[in-house]
Amino acid sequence: MVMTNGIYISREGKSGVYKYVLWQSDSGIDSSCFVWSSLVANAIDALNLAKGSAIAIDMPMNVNAVVIYLAIVLAGYVVVSIADSFAAPAISMRLKISEAKAIFTQVFT
Repeated sequence: MVMTNGIYISREGKSGVYKYVLWQSDSGIDSSCFVWSSLVANAIDALNLAKGSAIAIDMPMNVNAVVIYLAIVLAGYVVVSIADSFAAPAISMRLKISEAKAIFTQVFT
């Protein structure tokens, strides 16, 4: 099943059902989630953090968040998921408890 700006959940193939995530842009160009996650994972590696360090995600659960989540795991780090509905003090507390070395977030204007 394909949804515009959405995700493939599974697809029938000769060898059975393949499960993966695929992003489709407004222009109709498909890019596999693995490719995007690999690019983000390489960018995370460029931060030179110790493997196993915690990296937080504080953003709505959308395709971008999925790519980032998978990239963090792919690069060998620990994901700290923080609900985007939390206020600053709650976010700060979770960052301190997890000892996160970096955070992914987004700003809406």
